[in-house]
Amino acid sequence: MGFVLGNLGIEEMERRIGITFPDELKKILEDTRQQNAGNVANGKWHCFDEPFMILCGDYDFAEKIHDLLSPYQDFMEEKLQIATEEGTNGR
Repeated sequence: MGFVLGNLGIEEMERRIGITFPDELKKILEDTRQQNAGNVANGKWHCFDEPFMILCGDYDFAEKIHDLLSPYQDFMEEKLQIATEEGTNGR
């Protein structure tokens, strides 16, 4: 992975994309957020400011995050990338 900066929390992500997440989604995000960007664990995520990206520890969890956020994509003021720590494993 290239050069990345930042450690965005849920409220900062909401401000950046211009959406307030429902409480249920916030709870899921809070329970799975990893503060440390080094070696993001399976089932966890970390959000970078530059580039604006959610890094997930594994592909299956990246798919889950995508599924949770995709209903809001048409309302997002900025693009948000989703990547994995482990790569795509051929998927």
